[in-house]
Amino acid sequence: AQTGFWIPPLIAGRGAELVGPLPAPDSSWLGFRPTMPDSLPVIGPSPISDRIIHAFGHQHLGLTLGGLTGRIVADLAEGRPPNFPIAGFRADRRYARL
Repeated sequence: AQTGFWIPPLIAGRGAELVGPLPAPDSSWLGFRPTMPDSLPVIGPSPISDRIIHAFGHQHLGLTLGGLTGRIVADLAEGRPPNFPIAGFRADRRYARL
């Protein structure tokens, strides 16, 4: 059985190619839905690279919120301010810590 924090080697290797060496995690968390401990998705630019835009953790609302999230990601990728406030979904908020 897998214990502790684990990043599949392919994902870790690709991440290191894009943003450099990945730091060792200081904690891990597992849930039965794709979500963060505070139940909010992570949407917005990465705090460690302006080449990465995060959009994940929508729980069971992924399909429902896909259009809005897609519009936000498209706006950010094009350098436009999103038409929806995303400050509460930042990747560097207390519970996300990417």
